[in-house]
Amino acid sequence: MKLGFDFPAYLPWLIGTAGLILIFYIWNVFGRYRSFMKQFGSYYFLRRDKQAFNLVRLMFRGICVTLIFFLLGLVLIGVYDVEEVSHPKYDGMQIVFVLDGSLSMLAEDIFPSRFDRAIEEMRNVTKDLAGRGDKLGLVIFAEIGIPYVPYLTSDATLFQWYLDTLDPALLENELPQGSNISDGFYEGLMLFTEEKKKKVLVIISDGEPADVSGPDQKYLEEKFAEAAKKKNEMQNVSLFLVGIGDPSKKSLIPIKDQNGRIVDYYKYVEGEKKDEFLLTSPNLWFLKDMASMFGGVYRHSTTGHDLKQLMYEIIENQRPIVKRVKVEERRDISKYLLISALVLMFFFPILKSP
Repeated sequence: MKLGFDFPAYLPWLIGTAGLILIFYIWNVFGRYRSFMKQFGSYYFLRRDKQAFNLVRLMFRGICVTLIFFLLGLVLIGVYDVEEVSHPKYDGMQIVFVLDGSLSMLAEDIFPSRFDRAIEEMRNVTKDLAGRGDKLGLVIFAEIGIPYVPYLTSDATLFQWYLDTLDPALLENELPQGSNISDGFYEGLMLFTEEKKKKVLVIISDGEPADVSGPDQKYLEEKFAEAAKKKNEMQNVSLFLVGIGDPSKKSLIPIKDQNGRIVDYYKYVEGEKKDEFLLTSPNLWFLKDMASMFGGVYRHSTTGHDLKQLMYEIIENQRPIVKRVKVEERRDISKYLLISALVLMFFFPILKSP
């Protein structure tokens, strides 16, 4: 055990004062001893009358008083235990989030919606990752992938600002609709630099196209081929595809006014289902197949409550350890000293002697 003190300059004074108390007590006891010897004339008779004088009990009482004073003094000067602990030192990584921006992400099977919950948990997980030296990027995709944070940034505050500017209106009014996850994946890969750092790409999607007029099959196949080729060219990239939404039910996609009130629900605009309400449910098979084809790992969050922890574990499990650093950690032991002093105070009356 290695001890430390908040006020180490007072330690010699504490030890000296405790020593003086003990010396004074011993001197007083032997003074009384000499007085009783004059009265009884022999130590033999003095031992027979233990109520008159008990040398052992008096000495223990003196030690008890000294210890109580010393323990309370240690508490006052702020004693603590110093323990040397080995902590891993991790290397910073390049982390790119790829977020599904199709209309189906507005479904409210997850509160407040799949899209809003994904943004909220990305914000929370990047706060927890602050200070680790990571560089962050963000891509939004629907029919096409768009780098929303156009370059990797180590400024967590700037990344949070970009997240704060994301609004569901972007999905409804500005982003060409569809669910081209391959293009989102490709644009995410393009954000990575040649820096020799571990690279992690996290795609968050429900895997469900939200309209009937998305990109044609040939275009999707071309984008898939581009993304697969780019992934094979890059080294040290780990891909994780995180599904979001409740696959056990189909959900409506609300249309809201400027005050956030639901005024209608999205409907099919053409085809056999024209004017019918558009229903959405996470496509787990599609997401699993995409993860497998891209050489990634698939995870799913049904309620959104575990989304932050899921993303955090995904990222931290990929973080390389550079070295282990020994750090001295402080542990407060004053409560144990106080308990010891109270125990001694409890036994103090038992040691009382004339």
